[in-house]
Amino acid sequence: MNCLAAAVWWLEQGVHLVPVQPRAKRLVGGFGLHGQQIATADGVRLWFGERHCNLALVCGSGPGAGLVALDFDDRAAYETWRVVNPDLASTRTDLTRRGAHVYLWGPVDAAAVPTAEVIARGVIVAAPSVHPTGAVYQVLDPDALVLPAPASWASLHITHAGLPLLSKTAAPRTVYRAGREDLLTQIKAAFPVAALASTLTTLSTHDERWYHGRCPWHDDRNPSFWLDAARGVWGCYACGAGGDVVNLFALVNGITNKRSIGELAQRLREGRPWP
Repeated sequence: MNCLAAAVWWLEQGVHLVPVQPRAKRLVGGFGLHGQQIATADGVRLWFGERHCNLALVCGSGPGAGLVALDFDDRAAYETWRVVNPDLASTRTDLTRRGAHVYLWGPVDAAAVPTAEVIARGVIVAAPSVHPTGAVYQVLDPDALVLPAPASWASLHITHAGLPLLSKTAAPRTVYRAGREDLLTQIKAAFPVAALASTLTTLSTHDERWYHGRCPWHDDRNPSFWLDAARGVWGCYACGAGGDVVNLFALVNGITNKRSIGELAQRLREGRPWP
């Protein structure tokens, strides 16, 4: 199966797609969770047939609660999960260079999968894309379908900031575990994302809500960085990075989202100035 055939299959499942630059993990400019998405056969033929792009899936699209991906960085962790969850082991799964992407129809709470990152709203590279190292993502079973997540997994709510992460070092994913919503609400209220973003790039606004500027994460000649102060979220139309203040603080400091929440919570308790 090539990327064109895989894209056709995912489109038939109702999942939206985005093209990734060939042999890379970087979104094609203008595409992403908050940008353009492919939902037609013509778009699939253009980007995955004629232009031979790598394939990425938009989690959250599709029937019901949408597609959810369990991202295992380590193959051993995935194999352990398969043993513990034999009923789900036959769901659609891609083997990555070192781990696996397991696909389910959500919702899924993060606490139910302690050995994987749960991507409920974001973008994830899918088979048979080619990793920058030359490794090819492989579909474990080409005949497998996406299975629904167990009902028991939906008892807790997860919040995902919508970060289309294709590089763990360039843009960490946000997975908020259940029971942390109150803390996160306090963090976001105390630390406006615009205050931190304004230290990274020059922002302009006409209405004190929507801000634009040059993206600090790539050579951005035409301002593609955006920020919605009302919702406390930000993103880049070109490189696909984005999220909330937790994501931005993590990205700036080169730390995980879990540590970002911890450090911001500590700042909140100590009343330290921002940013």
